[in-house]
Amino acid sequence: ILFSIGLACEAGARSDHIISAFNNYIDIEGRSKIYKGINNIKIIDSTYNANPASFRASIDLLTSMKFKSWVIMGQMGELGANSEKYHTELAIYAAEKGVDKLFVLTDHNEAISSAFGKDSYIFDNKFDLISKIKPLLQRNTNVLVKASRYMKFETIVDELIS
Repeated sequence: ILFSIGLACEAGARSDHIISAFNNYIDIEGRSKIYKGINNIKIIDSTYNANPASFRASIDLLTSMKFKSWVIMGQMGELGANSEKYHTELAIYAAEKGVDKLFVLTDHNEAISSAFGKDSYIFDNKFDLISKIKPLLQRNTNVLVKASRYMKFETIVDELIS
C-alpha cells in the first residue's frame, strides 16, 4: 500500500484523493485480509496461496501484532521431495518468532509438531481442527490461517468469524 501511495504522489495525485482511495480500499479475501472473529479475536485470512516465503511473511505479520499469536498451518503444495523440510523449517521459524500455538493439518503433521514443540496440535481433518480451536479462542488472540488454495482453508476462516 505504501508503494502505491508513493507512486500516486509521484504521479501528482492530490493528497485528499489518495486518502479517500486508501479509506475506501477493500482487502482481497484470502490475501492476508484481517477479520474480527468470535470472542473478538483477529483472524488473518491467508488461505489463497502458500509457499515458504509467503508463509514466513505471514508469520512476521502475525507476530508484529499485539497479543497472542496462533497459526493454523495447512499443506503448502508443489514443494516436491523437500516438502517436509520446508514445512518443518516453518514450524521452527514460527517457534523462534514467538508463535504461541500451532494447529497443523498437513501431510507432515508429526514432523511439524515435533519441530515446533510444546503447544502444537495435529489434525486429520478440518472438522476436528475447528472443534478443538473454537472453545480455546479468547480475547487478545490473533490467528493466522494459511495453506495452499486446494486445502480450502477459507472454510476454517468462515467458522472462526461466525
